[in-house]
Amino acid sequence: MNGMPCYLVYTGYIFNGLCKKFGIKPDKYESRKKLLTSLPVQELEKMTCCNIYLCPKDHLVAVMGPIPGMKLVRKIVEDCIVHNMPPAPRVRRLANYIQAIKGVEALRL
Repeated sequence: MNGMPCYLVYTGYIFNGLCKKFGIKPDKYESRKKLLTSLPVQELEKMTCCNIYLCPKDHLVAVMGPIPGMKLVRKIVEDCIVHNMPPAPRVRRLANYIQAIKGVEALRL
């Protein structure tokens, strides 16, 4: 798509995915994959200016957009799969941080 960077995050056991890399058992992966499906994709897309495609059946998360946004999405997916952290609180904290930054920038005018 006209030079837009993209990144594929493999979450399963294929292509050196996160489970294979970090030694996560299949039963734990299934429960963590359910956490990943609760990711508020539309909200995260607005904040990172990235397009996010979540394919839990294929053990894949595809991200297209600016590189800082892609890194942030990968970190959230990695925390969800590897560290068993729910993604919704992390996205809410990010939204609060962005609102605070906008408030500070409005004061500078």
